[in-house]
Amino acid sequence: LTSRYQSVENVSTSALLCIISIIQLVTFALYAFAMTYLRLTQNSNPLLDAYKEAGYLVPLTTFLIPFATIVFIENSKKRRRSGIDGMVKVKTNGQEGWENYVAVLNRHWK
Repeated sequence: LTSRYQSVENVSTSALLCIISIIQLVTFALYAFAMTYLRLTQNSNPLLDAYKEAGYLVPLTTFLIPFATIVFIENSKKRRRSGIDGMVKVKTNGQEGWENYVAVLNRHWK
């Protein structure tokens, strides 16, 4: 595999890990905030246990992470296909082919 391909895959994987980490961070921070709020303000409420059960966000996290992963992979496939289509449909013969080749080289070295 080329180093350019490996770099693109590493960036894509890092972006996916970042999305997963953000989802986990947000849901667990919201859970901690909700539980702290309930303990401080609803201590004498008879529905405290029901509120705690409703505020338990781990099932939400276990739903959001696979959903976000599927959406991310689908978007990655679309981006990859459009990039491949753009490269395949470029004319390679004659003056127009030379201009396309020079444009690709210029973009590559910028």
